[in-house]
Amino acid sequence: MTHPFSAMANAGFNITIASVKGGNVPIDPYSIPSNSQGTNRDDPITEKFLHTPTYVAMINHTVPLSTINPKDYAAVIFPGGNGATYDFPWDKNVNKIAATIYEQGGVVAAVCHGPAALLNATLSNGQYLIKGMKVTGFSNEEEAITEILIDKKHVLPFFLENELPKRGAIYEKVYVHEPLVIVSGNGRLITGQNPESATNVGEKVVELLKGQAT
Repeated sequence: MTHPFSAMANAGFNITIASVKGGNVPIDPYSIPSNSQGTNRDDPITEKFLHTPTYVAMINHTVPLSTINPKDYAAVIFPGGNGATYDFPWDKNVNKIAATIYEQGGVVAAVCHGPAALLNATLSNGQYLIKGMKVTGFSNEEEAITEILIDKKHVLPFFLENELPKRGAIYEKVYVHEPLVIVSGNGRLITGQNPESATNVGEKVVELLKGQAT
């Protein structure tokens, strides 16, 4: 899912694309605009992003999260994909980056399965970042529609709709595959429910960052 990054790049912000281990990261075929069955079909912003050599190189050579100093960044966006539920919650760098950027007054955003990155992000006072905040993420109904099973067992280790409230968050959702973006945390925590919400998440981050710069 490249949509949020497309919006940031299109707005002229300098971006870094990082991953847990670094190196090449695959793009979900359903995020490619030329895929008529995808969520980004005929989207000009993502199309431009994926045909810009500079950004393609960034996708092919992502920066390892362990080398990222969150103090150098005004915002972080955690994209979705099923893999986020495996990689994000238990990665110490993910947790550190989210908490540090938030506590220093930056913007933390996540979309679809990306809010998995917020599950274990803990502030310096020991409290979960999302405690008491309204958030969203891929719903149980959406999981049921896109359900992938191996040997009749769920592929995902958990569902966000079930897990986010366990950290004290207030989970909200709308109808399946309708866009929803929720802004919490004094306007600095942004979550989007599904792939259809990704563009709006990116645009909201841009809006907030431009507001901070004025």
